[in-house]
Amino acid sequence: MDLDDVYVQIGEFGVQQKIYFLSLGLFNLYAPLHLVQTVFTGQQPHFTCILSNGSAVNNTCPENLLSNCDHVQFTHLPDSYARQWSLICDEAYKSKLVQSFFMAGVGIGAVILGAVADRIGRRKTLVGTLMGMIIFGIASSFVPWYWGYIVLRFCVGFFAAGNILSSFVLSSELIGPSKRGIAGNIFQVFFAFGIVILSLLAYAFTNWRILSAAATSIGILYFFLFIMLPESPRWLINHQRIREAKHILRTMADRNGMIFPSDLEINLPPPNAHRGHLCDLFRRRKTTVSTLVQLYSWFVNSVVYYGLTLASDKLGSNIYVSTMLSGIVELPAYFITALLIDWLGRRLPLSIFMVIGGISCILIEVINHPEVIFILALVGKLCIAASFAIIYIHSFTTFSAELFPTVIRNSGLGLCSLFARVGGIVAPFISLADSVETSLQFTIFGILSLSSGLLNLLLEETLNRTLPETLDDLKGESNLRNVRGRYARLASDELEQSEEETNDSSEIYKSSHMLAT
Repeated sequence: MDLDDVYVQIGEFGVQQKIYFLSLGLFNLYAPLHLVQTVFTGQQPHFTCILSNGSAVNNTCPENLLSNCDHVQFTHLPDSYARQWSLICDEAYKSKLVQSFFMAGVGIGAVILGAVADRIGRRKTLVGTLMGMIIFGIASSFVPWYWGYIVLRFCVGFFAAGNILSSFVLSSELIGPSKRGIAGNIFQVFFAFGIVILSLLAYAFTNWRILSAAATSIGILYFFLFIMLPESPRWLINHQRIREAKHILRTMADRNGMIFPSDLEINLPPPNAHRGHLCDLFRRRKTTVSTLVQLYSWFVNSVVYYGLTLASDKLGSNIYVSTMLSGIVELPAYFITALLIDWLGRRLPLSIFMVIGGISCILIEVINHPEVIFILALVGKLCIAASFAIIYIHSFTTFSAELFPTVIRNSGLGLCSLFARVGGIVAPFISLADSVETSLQFTIFGILSLSSGLLNLLLEETLNRTLPETLDDLKGESNLRNVRGRYARLASDELEQSEEETNDSSEIYKSSHMLAT
């Protein structure tokens, strides 16, 4: 049997898988405490520039040069690294550089640690990356030098990438084929709650160093989760560790209240099947186009998502409320998406959300009413959150069903994540466009989102397609099987053979059909 067939028998999303899923979802709740932290720790301070003649100007420097100020007086709040290291006026770009270095670390970590997880396993990668996030996160909270801070934030981003990818991939590989879509959407809900928690922490701890240390320290509690988390059965099977995979699957079956087939034989990949390279994605025209479109979509989604999140302080008078609302507005996006992807599929909702989000951002520059602008920004954030959730799932099913087999799944998602992090690097600097024209950054976000939404119409639909295990599965049509249609055909065959003697193999499929029904 294929592993997807096994999940149908033992439960696709039973009690035990829900426990695993909740545990892994908590890692996605921890991620925004690092990825969005700079919204609060890097706030631009309020200051007074004292000139040599004794006169003073507020929150600006003559000719935008800090050197033209005889000295600068800062207000007590907001407290941030921008205030501590005087990153204002012509030095303000250094404040944006912090988040860009962080995202550069995420991008490089996505590629390197994605490959590491494919080699050593998802669970070990989770443990190692969590340790890295905590160690470098605490160190960055107290380092006294700006460039030392930047280097440490780069390291935090590097390990955060591997943690995010491994937790998502492991959660998906522990769930049956028909439940991955909705589970993937729910997985993103944890990230939204993480933004809300970060906003509350920032309100409680106004000192940026204490806020950073408190947010990072939460990760220490996560080591208790590894007691209950298993390795991915898919990864184990592809590394010929069948006994361990069967033990995990049997545990799932027992705790789901299902019967694990004692004579189970799992279809194994060839001995050399675990060898695969990302260049295999560009060997055919079809997969090349699909890959390039998705890489652009990941880039755009990241630019707009983080751009709108980092711009929360410009969309409302209270940064804590604005940022919290930007997280809360993601919740209905994920629930709407969860309903649509199993009805309309992945491609059409993805395009619609990106187009609507793009139009909302473009309208911000046209409309001058503050309340309307805030609503448009929230609509844009809702749409881009929904599209990000879909593309995360869509990339997992499209790239995994047509491009990414188990042997390079983490590596493939790592490549996508790399382009997303390039977007994260660019996003802080796009916000500087406001110095050229008010709200210009939102117009840029809108154009990018609109173009990506239209390009996504070139992708194929992937609803209910099964996951390939090896690179050989990318050849032919084995990866295009429809789960529902497959079991419907099995049911038809059983009716035709109802009065005939069946062999052991047909009995297994019959049981599989009954459980699926």
